[in-house]
This record gives sequence, structure tokens and C-alpha cells, in this order.
Amino acid sequence: MLRYDDRGFGRSTGDYGTSTSADFATDANAAFAFLAAREDIKAGAIGFIGHSEGGLVAPIAAKANDALGYIVFLAGPGVPTRELLVTQRRVISMSNGASEADVTRVAEQSESVLDAVATASSTEDAHAKLEVLLTPEVMQAMGMPPERKQAAISQLTNNWFRYFLKHDPVPYLRALEMPVLALNGSLDQQVDAADNLAGMRAAFAEHRDATVVELPGLNHMFQTAKTGGLDEYMAIEETFSPKAMEMIAA
Repeated sequence: MLRYDDRGFGRSTGDYGTSTSADFATDANAAFAFLAAREDIKAGAIGFIGHSEGGLVAPIAAKANDALGYIVFLAGPGVPTRELLVTQRRVISMSNGASEADVTRVAEQSESVLDAVATASSTEDAHAKLEVLLTPEVMQAMGMPPERKQAAISQLTNNWFRYFLKHDPVPYLRALEMPVLALNGSLDQQVDAADNLAGMRAAFAEHRDATVVELPGLNHMFQTAKTGGLDEYMAIEETFSPKAMEMIAA
């Protein structure tokens, strides 16, 4: 297995802060080329294992890489990312004990913010729209203190988020021809298993070698969990489910 530093970290060049998932796909293909050039590695057996956003990056990279041997999706998106984010907010809010009315209100406010960013003609336009939209009430509803408004605007209008928000992984999934394995935990609150695995199954309906599996009791980090809440990640001793690891290896 090859792991490498993100852009701008360690010996990696480039600027991580201005990069998008599409840039990370070119990095993945550069890593592929590095491995393929080694005499001790069988070039046709090199694949990608992508977790979360990595499951979005891998199919983008595959579009420019005919030699890719396989892809393993670990909690990868199977629906448009805007839809994923709305569901993520709803699931996390419900897990934290919010009422149905509060969940609906937060969802409406979150969607208005996402729409403003998605339809903006430029970073500056998105910034201007959010200056108006992110009132103290909206900030509070989205779980952010009002004093973090400028930090939130910067995060919501950067290159990475604007690309991510507009991305639809489905056409990329449908174009895949190499063997694929898609896994997701039933307790995942960040990439909802029901929605995203259903999207994967639909996208791979005509695929000759696709396996899509929901693993019961696992969270977004593929740990055996009780609720799947984000606060459990650091409290769980298990780093990665042995069952999931065995499926990947097989």
C-alpha cells in the first residue's frame, strides 16, 4: 500500500488550500504511475481504496486511467454531494436529539446556504450572498457561534467546497468498468448508508463485477459503534473493523 502527503505537506509540492477533488484525482494518478513504474509491482493489479471523499476522487481519477485494476469505496458518495450534505445535517441533528420541527428548520436554512454557494457566479459573489444569509439565527441553527461567521464564509466559498458542492458522482460511477467493491457502515452519520449505497447499486446495475455491501454496526470510520455519532470516533478503541478489512483483502 502506498500513502503520500497531501499537497503542501511534507515533501509534497502544491497548494492544498486552493485545490479541489479534481486536483486530488491527478495526485492519485501520479501515485499510480509511480507504482506502475516499479519492477517489483504488477501494474495491472494496482487499484484505489478511497474513504469518504476518496470515494469521490477515485472515479474522477479512473476517467483518465484505463490501467486501473480496481476501486474499493469506503463510505463513498453514491448521490450528488449537495444531497449528501443535506442528509448528513439531518441525520446528525436527529442523532443529537433535535425535534422534527428543528430538523426541518435547520434543513431549510442549510439548503438556502448551499444554494447560494452553488449558484454563485464567483467566489466573491458567493461571499457576498453569505454575508446576508448567515444571520446570527442561521449560524446558531447550523451549530456555529456567530463569531465564527467569517471563518464559515471562508470555508463555504473556498475552491474545494464550491467544487465539492456541485459534484455529481453518478456519471463517474456508471462509467467504471474495473471490479469495484463498495462498503458502508449502517451507523454512518456522515455518508448515509441507505441513500448512498442505493445510489451505488443503481449506478452499478449494468456492471459485470460490482459488490455493494452495508456492514451492520459500523460508523463512518468503519469502527464497531453504538450510535455512529461523531463524538464516538476517538472513544472507540477499535481502529478499523476486522470484518471490513477481510472483505477488502478478499
